[in-house]
Amino acid sequence: MPLQPPAASAVPLTEVSLRGDVVRGDGRGRELGFPTANIRAVSPSEVPADGVYAGWLQVSSDWFPAAISVGANVTFDQDDRRIEAHVLDRTDLTLTGRHVTVRFDRRLRDMRKFRRVANLIEQMQRDIDIARRLLAEHEPVRENFDDQI
Repeated sequence: MPLQPPAASAVPLTEVSLRGDVVRGDGRGRELGFPTANIRAVSPSEVPADGVYAGWLQVSSDWFPAAISVGANVTFDQDDRRIEAHVLDRTDLTLTGRHVTVRFDRRLRDMRKFRRVANLIEQMQRDIDIARRLLAEHEPVRENFDDQI
């Protein structure tokens, strides 16, 4: 049975963000119906604990709501740690090669291995629905982190 992310008890994170470059991934997110930006963090020490998060992806001066996965893709027997951001309700963005900022807003759940890909897809849709609802409650501070370097 898939985990149910805690909606009401999801605790806001404070100032958790990272910068990185979007690199080419395996294309699995797109195959599953959830294209992701695979981010190589500039400073790996900034990466939060493994899990699924609701947050924001900044590209240039534009902010996009996102569901973000941090950790290994254990359902597919991959043990390398990844940061993948699915921009909500957008499939038209070309992000590979772009420098982005990821702001983590709320931790939704732990990572886990699913026995069937269909169960993973169902859980991903629930995660996205919860992220959409949580992020609709407020907008990010629209500052450009690149201006602070």
